[in-house]
Amino acid sequence: AGNRNDVTTLQEIVNAMAKGSPEAQAIMLSLADRYFQDNQMDKCEKLYREFFQQYTNQIPTDPELIKFYRKAAYKFGQMLGQQNDPRSAANVYDLLLATIDPTNEMRRQVLVEQAEFLLQSVRRTPPGPEREQIIIKARTNSQEVVWGGNDLWFGRAIIAMAQADVISGQKDQAMVLLKQNLAFIKQYDAEMRATKAIPIAESPLAGARSLLGGLYQEEADILSADILDPKGPKDKRQNEALGYFERGFAEIETVWKLVDAEAKRDVVVVGTNKARKATLSGTPSQR
Repeated sequence: AGNRNDVTTLQEIVNAMAKGSPEAQAIMLSLADRYFQDNQMDKCEKLYREFFQQYTNQIPTDPELIKFYRKAAYKFGQMLGQQNDPRSAANVYDLLLATIDPTNEMRRQVLVEQAEFLLQSVRRTPPGPEREQIIIKARTNSQEVVWGGNDLWFGRAIIAMAQADVISGQKDQAMVLLKQNLAFIKQYDAEMRATKAIPIAESPLAGARSLLGGLYQEEADILSADILDPKGPKDKRQNEALGYFERGFAEIETVWKLVDAEAKRDVVVVGTNKARKATLSGTPSQR
């Protein structure tokens, strides 16, 4: 009942204020956030889109307002992504990118995350010009980040480019790209883990190894199918298949080790001041 009363109060305040005032906009988006927390995404989305429509023809220039606008665009994009609507999330990121100077370091993060949303959405898009344009945009974003320097976003951009290759049917190219950059990604990942700067969920190394392991597994499956064909080649294919299986297993095992290491870190139990160890049962090989 308390939550409903709060929402009603916020709505009444918004209705009573001039739409263009910064105060009304802040309260309106606070109301939208409350709707999101209450799983009323339709109402949340309606308010966010009303806010952005006020700036359809002119991006805000006031320093404080543009910060507010960027924060709203990023948050709304993340909300849409959480609601399993990556295409809409990527579109909202266009609003965000329009406000970020090319020299701003934040642009690298936004470009990579938009590319990731695009690649999620392309899997639901039927073959055709629209699908190709989505892949091209994801590649363009990722290439800009790769050329811009070596950091966390570089690693994630490499993975995005490899995923674009896989989606386009260029699995060999994806495999080469990952293997060429794996050493750097591994080094960067180790440096970040030493300072506990990134969680496992954001590890470019885990993502790269997982994708590479999957590619090895697919190659092994293809070769295994040839072996089972009575008319297919045998000895050479058997050795190749075994090699791919071993490499695929090694990559996936490494990912599990990363997950296991992360899980063994001390975690704070919500609502207490105590710490506990969280571990995954069994060894990576057993799993």
